[in-house]
Amino acid sequence: MSLRSASKLVFRCFKSMEKAGDWLTGAAGPVFISFAWVLMSGGAVVFFGTIAPRLPFIILTLPICILIAANLFGHYYLACTVSPGYADSRTAPVPGWGWAPKRSKPLRLGKGWGNGRLGDRLLRSRSRERRCKKCGGMRPERAHHCRICKKDVLKYDHHCPLGINQCVGLGNERHFVLFMAYFVLACFCFCSLGYSYVWLSLNYFELWPYFPGRVAFILIYILAGVLSLAVLTMLLWQLRLISVGETTVENYDNDAYRRMTRSRGEPFVNCFDLGWRRNLWLFFNLDEYPIYALMLPLRVMPYTAGHTWAKRPGYERHGGVDDGDEMTDEEDY
Repeated sequence: MSLRSASKLVFRCFKSMEKAGDWLTGAAGPVFISFAWVLMSGGAVVFFGTIAPRLPFIILTLPICILIAANLFGHYYLACTVSPGYADSRTAPVPGWGWAPKRSKPLRLGKGWGNGRLGDRLLRSRSRERRCKKCGGMRPERAHHCRICKKDVLKYDHHCPLGINQCVGLGNERHFVLFMAYFVLACFCFCSLGYSYVWLSLNYFELWPYFPGRVAFILIYILAGVLSLAVLTMLLWQLRLISVGETTVENYDNDAYRRMTRSRGEPFVNCFDLGWRRNLWLFFNLDEYPIYALMLPLRVMPYTAGHTWAKRPGYERHGGVDDGDEMTDEEDY
């Protein structure tokens, strides 16, 4: 067997193993989601059975705890069930997609950008599209091909098999971030308000008068503390990316662009970065929805359908990046 034939055989073996891993990842997704629901439901039962009935100022604190729990479960459900949005126009987010009441307030720029409509001051032209080498479809700007879903996902961030068993993209990214935020907040409330019960749960010489049992309480307490630190780290990273107008994939690409432009002695400008305030404002679509929508588990549509993007004035593309420099998704995500 020649070296060329041997290398092709090895490559095919690795590709087969990769496909098997992708299949296993997709198949195990429902198991992880079920496990997440069991853990969160168990945490809610322990909190409202042990801690909530004995809160100070219960008339005020209990409704707040219920609201936090409703947002936790609501945004997790939406992150799992709302489509991330695909390059196929039939599955892309469309106007009117949402439950929260929309306002007619025009889309405006942040402080220092002028007072005109966003469409007057920023470029919101249709994205430059190119054909995907993986599936053959036309892929708009900021979309990437997911090798597990085998589709081009609009504003693809990453595929999340352990958390929501689908991609995080344009359609569900807001709910994914809010789920993480309310998860951290719920765990903080559980650990801080339940601290006084920890020592009693560990003391088997004293009676445990609360429902459920002490073993369930201490296990949930430990899990809440550990998982909240892990999720907080991911949440802070996601907020950092949002504040600079990037997704996880774009962050990798833009790091390569920065090195490339630095070698030429040119500055790199992310055309999607409108400043951290404006980036966060557009991400949560607060021009069209009231700010209290952040405190309710509502399904909210993004500010764009995924084929049009707000960009910095004067930049139709990234500054410093020439023709032929763009990343072309040679690697699957």
